[in-house]
Amino acid sequence: ELDDLKPTLDARGILPHAEIGSYEFNRMSGDIKRYSEFLATYIRERTPESLAFQLMIDDFTLTGSLPNIYGDNCLYFRYTRWNPGDMIRLWIYHLVRCCLTDVSPGKSWYITHDGVFEFTPVSDSHVILKSLLASYWEGLTEPIHFFPASSYAYAEQVIQYSKKREAGLKSAESRWTNERAWSESADPYVAFCFAGLNPLDNHFETLAETVFRPIMANFRELEGP
Repeated sequence: ELDDLKPTLDARGILPHAEIGSYEFNRMSGDIKRYSEFLATYIRERTPESLAFQLMIDDFTLTGSLPNIYGDNCLYFRYTRWNPGDMIRLWIYHLVRCCLTDVSPGKSWYITHDGVFEFTPVSDSHVILKSLLASYWEGLTEPIHFFPASSYAYAEQVIQYSKKREAGLKSAESRWTNERAWSESADPYVAFCFAGLNPLDNHFETLAETVFRPIMANFRELEGP
């Protein structure tokens, strides 16, 4: 029961003191309960399974295990805000499943605290996965100009809203550098590679569209929890 967690959270200083802490705990408990009940409508008392695979894509051999398989569908969930990094991860899982000829690809769902996103079967999954692997290989030789949040901000404006590239770059810049909120450029690894540089260039634009155009063509947002 969630109520059993409150003494531990109080002892660790995670919650505010006194009545404010109790209010926050009850609010979060209600949110978590609604979220778990919403997830149950997708899980439907089924047990998750994993799917081991080995897949040849040109010169690449992909091996691994796909988690959270429920029947013919895949369910990926995190009790957090939606973010592009998680979406890319599920997209790769989904592409691999679509490439496996002996498996029904089904649908893939990404469920967060604030949204539900659905991927449907992709007919050209091999081609898309090959393109992603090419970018991955490039990234092993030099830092590539791809940053999930900033790249998505650009692609959303240019692809989803059909805006001009200037609008896409302006949106990307707000995620790359933001004095009032989290900035992607402040990530220690990103800062190490691109300190003193502005990587939001033509290479950035090309990669953003290469990665996110197929995603945006093959997903839809559903009613969330």
